[in-house]
Amino acid sequence: MKEMQILKLLHDMKIAMDSINIFCFGKTKTDYLEQLLLRSAVERQLEIVGEALSQIKKIDTAIYNLGEKPTHFYQIWIYPDKPGLKPSYEQKQFSPEMWKNKLCPLASGQGKPNTVIFHTNATIYRASLEAGKTLDFHASKSRSIFIYLIYGELAMNDTILKTSDQLRIECAEPLSFEARNNSELILVDVPFSKD
Repeated sequence: MKEMQILKLLHDMKIAMDSINIFCFGKTKTDYLEQLLLRSAVERQLEIVGEALSQIKKIDTAIYNLGEKPTHFYQIWIYPDKPGLKPSYEQKQFSPEMWKNKLCPLASGQGKPNTVIFHTNATIYRASLEAGKTLDFHASKSRSIFIYLIYGELAMNDTILKTSDQLRIECAEPLSFEARNNSELILVDVPFSKD
């Protein structure tokens, strides 16, 4: 019985996300910001996703309690290079060893091997740095970099990031990271956009 309830809620989430895709087809960020009806429709579908996740948690708490650490969800919107592509789904498993003290590409549209493929000129990386370890990231001036510090404390160039901090950078120089204590981060590399 629980499995059927969860499957229905997952189906509701998929319909909501597909609806967002339909609503946003051919729209720009400016359209989204200026059109109250579009923004309201998208936000309602996101509420449905949130409500379904909340119900799933009530039905089966083990889904959220995978050990001692809490589960975190990140919602990241990256526009495809071409409008009108058919929605697709891909899943891969990654070992935490793959991002230990280095940036590991997880999803990419830049031809990086062994990643989930998406249709945009972007890459999502993950890294877990032990205290005192460093790493560098080089991007061109035409790139925007988003950093999400999951936990820890990280020095990045002249900026200190702490647990749950986020940072957006228009790249003009190499980024150098040093873990002040054990830290884990997500780095998203996307084309620079004036929107």
